[in-house]
Amino acid sequence: MIKKINKSNLSNITQIWVRILMPFSNNYSVKISASELARLSKVPQQSASRHLNNLVKLNLIDYDLSIPTNPTEVSSTSTGNTGTEVFVVGRYAYVATTANFRIFDVSDVSSPTQVSNTDLGAAENSVFVSGSYAYVTDNTDRVLHVVDVTNVSNPTSVSVGVGIAPLDAFVSGKYAYVVSNNDARMEVIDVSNPASPRLVANVSTTGGHWPNAVFVSGRYAYVATSNGGMKVFDLGGIEANTIVADSLEAGSLQVRSNARFDNLVSIRGGVNIGGDLLVEQYASFGNNSLVVSSNGNVGIGTTSPASKLEVVGTLTMAGDINPDGDNTRSLGTNSLRYANIYGVSIFSGDIILENDFRITEGDRVAEERDSLVFLNAQEEKIMKLDSKGNLWIKGEIKRFD
Repeated sequence: MIKKINKSNLSNITQIWVRILMPFSNNYSVKISASELARLSKVPQQSASRHLNNLVKLNLIDYDLSIPTNPTEVSSTSTGNTGTEVFVVGRYAYVATTANFRIFDVSDVSSPTQVSNTDLGAAENSVFVSGSYAYVTDNTDRVLHVVDVTNVSNPTSVSVGVGIAPLDAFVSGKYAYVVSNNDARMEVIDVSNPASPRLVANVSTTGGHWPNAVFVSGRYAYVATSNGGMKVFDLGGIEANTIVADSLEAGSLQVRSNARFDNLVSIRGGVNIGGDLLVEQYASFGNNSLVVSSNGNVGIGTTSPASKLEVVGTLTMAGDINPDGDNTRSLGTNSLRYANIYGVSIFSGDIILENDFRITEGDRVAEERDSLVFLNAQEEKIMKLDSKGNLWIKGEIKRFD
């Protein structure tokens, strides 16, 4: 947020500073995140921060940074009916309401857009998303809807299950843990085949404990009840200091220290790694969308990366590529043609160096079409090479001694 702009001091402002300040032109008190400012101004985030600091030092602006102790609302979107729960995965928010099940695209959090509205029954109470399926409870119709959300614009209910009136559900591995306040029970349902859920356990929570919510972590299920209490259920499993197995299938596997797998590891859900991930042979994620080979090479869009990082497709970067060692970076020895080379700036077609010198295409500078133009930090033309081979220099040509 720009707190004030000292207009009397703007005579020495450069073009790159104008680009940084443009997003604030309509309202300089608006709050813009660092990443959003970099995108709007086409200036890398680190460079934008550095230039903002320079503007402050020159007493051109005064700005402050938002802090997480003061959250601000960025948007408000109607769900049509009373929203009962929301679950966010990637760019989509899955919302259960008292009348339907809605999915919103929240890639732009300032303007979420609804992509689907599905009528599943009487009233949806909660939603949990795991993999390609959303598990939606409906305690009025006494069902758990298993919804295929592979196509978010057209979700389809593939099955219903449970005989209780479910209020909340949590999915871990191949099991869905469902609690019912009306029935004072928790059911464990095998959803390894989403089209045909299968009840495997039914546990009573009687004694004045009417469950409202459930959360599963490791081998334990934590159930919050309406009488102000919480019940913890041991879901069983193996707890050992060391385990060696030729084959292991687990609905939920919690490793407190190190885990080593000498062969194939297949994970249908997500994986959360608190420390380092060491790959000695080969690892792939998301249908081979990301591959780590045994030699340490990483491939995105390829299953056989030939270098430390190989990307097949378009690579978009919002930040900088920082040199190391002797502060140089080789573009390679082969005869390659680069459509765009980005320097410290991500401005398309230009190379902007750390000291703000710019090499730009002539059509970006007035009356300099079909030329290669060199600008200094003040955006002044200092040298030009035109299409006829003529070289124009603002200053003198001097020889090094």
